Amino acid sequence: SFNIVNMSKLIGSSSETRRFFIFICLAIFAIFLQQNLIEVFGAEVFDLSIKETTGLQPVWGGGILLGMIQMGTISAIRPVPKQISTLIGCSGAALGFIVMGLVGFLELQGLFVPTMFFLGFCAGVFNAGALALMMDMTVDGATGMYMGLWGVAQAAGMGIYAIFAGMLHTSLIASGLL
Repeated sequence: SFNIVNMSKLIGSSSETRRFFIFICLAIFAIFLQQNLIEVFGAEVFDLSIKETTGLQPVWGGGILLGMIQMGTISAIRPVPKQISTLIGCSGAALGFIVMGLVGFLELQGLFVPTMFFLGFCAGVFNAGALALMMDMTVDGATGMYMGLWGVAQAAGMGIYAIFAGMLHTSLIASGLL
């Protein structure tokens, strides 16, 4: 049965499992950190209305969905190594964050929504690759345990990003430092 003791044993039993657990936590944290800040960013940097900022999440989510569909379609036609799709997704998201910073700094509002879509798309590519990697790491008789472990890794990454996003906004933006 799935419990914290069994999960701890699973993480401790394999360095590959432990590294992947940490990777998933960090990747979810890094890619989704913007999710709690994007509406505030749109309002404070581009003076967007509440109606306009709430429309950003569907753009991001639509990008995720299309990225996953695109990666699934490409992989069905010509298999792509899971590590490559995961790396492409992470690298694309990093590029998207750099562009987002430039868009905000240079006040290029016309590029804001396309950049949000690009970030979402890359997150979708990452999700498709990471989910496939997670499924490959499961073992017979413990599939449920592994899937629970990956769910805990994602939840931990999400919890950390939610707290960290608020701290970043308060310490850097609300304080006037940036």
